[in-house]
Amino acid sequence: MVIDALVTPFQVFVRQRTVISQFVQRELRTRYGTSAAGIGWVLIRPLTLLVIYTFVFSTVMNVRFGDSTRTVDFAFYLFCGMVPWLAFSDGIGRATTSISEHSPLVKRLRFPSEILPLHQVLVALAIESVALLIVFGALLIDGRTPGWPFLTLAVIVLPQILLTTGIAWFFAALAVFVPDMRHFVPFGMMVWMYATPIFYPLAIVPQGARWAVHYNPVRSILEIFRDPIYFGKIPPLQHVGLALSVALVALVVGWFVFRRSSDRIPLY
Repeated sequence: MVIDALVTPFQVFVRQRTVISQFVQRELRTRYGTSAAGIGWVLIRPLTLLVIYTFVFSTVMNVRFGDSTRTVDFAFYLFCGMVPWLAFSDGIGRATTSISEHSPLVKRLRFPSEILPLHQVLVALAIESVALLIVFGALLIDGRTPGWPFLTLAVIVLPQILLTTGIAWFFAALAVFVPDMRHFVPFGMMVWMYATPIFYPLAIVPQGARWAVHYNPVRSILEIFRDPIYFGKIPPLQHVGLALSVALVALVVGWFVFRRSSDRIPLY
């Protein structure tokens, strides 16, 4: 079962790549194709949140990172954590209701229901890639030329995909049998966001509460994202290894729960 959970997601992507691609394209058209701003909303949302959070935390609350006193430095620090978090939370939030929203398809014989949560994760990743272009452009405007460690993002994004997919499968299966999950997940993601060092470094967390942040599985994802973007260095191998290990555990658990539930899903 463990080997199956590790291999199957890649098999699903290869075997169902045409269907997944169609679902991803349809999802993007549904979200942005009929709005006046269109795909521009992909830029508007992260930029708006960046401005609001930067104002609240760096201007109102006077939060600083390290020895820097520049607001723009805090903005970069914040954005480097916000980009992967938005993709993570959006992918999980939409994947949670993906089975119930496509129940006619799921009830069809041999329809691969596992691609429904998976395609939402990939849509969120596609949107994240656009937000990363904003980061890249902002670095250039600020006079920072991203070095070659920036290219390592193409590799270190793997733990994020695996972690998000595992949790997405888990919540999608659970939501079929527990309808309140569609209300609980948005609330839970909000709590999870503030328990994640997006707006603050781990060092300023009180010692008694630091364990909650330290064992947060998303923390390691944010760390390996910030290293090449904010600090301009390759993430330490132990950080990448930790993020990958946690992601693989989440993938195995998520796949196990989803497959155990898949036989009963068409009945609901």
